Amino acid sequence: MARMCKLYKVPAQPTIPHLTKMTMDDVPSACALLKSHLDQCLLAVEFTEEEFVHWFIPRDDVISSYVVKKTHEDGKEEVTDMISYYHLHSSIIGHPKHSHLRAAYSFYNVATSVELVDLMRDALVLAKGEGMDVFNALEQMQNESFF
Repeated sequence: MARMCKLYKVPAQPTIPHLTKMTMDDVPSACALLKSHLDQCLLAVEFTEEEFVHWFIPRDDVISSYVVKKTHEDGKEEVTDMISYYHLHSSIIGHPKHSHLRAAYSFYNVATSVELVDLMRDALVLAKGEGMDVFNALEQMQNESFF
């Protein structure tokens, strides 16, 4: 068991350079990136910037969103990749040691400048850093590529 724990241990720090928590300044570029990504799908939500802010701007114990930004020669920044996951906490009844389970659920993730596997590895690192116990992802929206 100790060997397995050592082998699958989540790193302490993310590895992708320029990965930062999403801010309001990132919204126009991140929203455009997600829209471009979702245009490839047959059925997808079309977020306005106002809706994007509601669903993606980080809020403690609700939603976490991170972006990778590229700076162009003219100084403008562009979001090239994004990670998002929402938080869903559950009560554990009748256990002598644990009373809550903090779960993160993969939401929308877009990788254009890095591999999706690397982006999701950093999502695990970030979620662990926020105190999450588990990280869940459905088998949809290219998630099968990192399972």
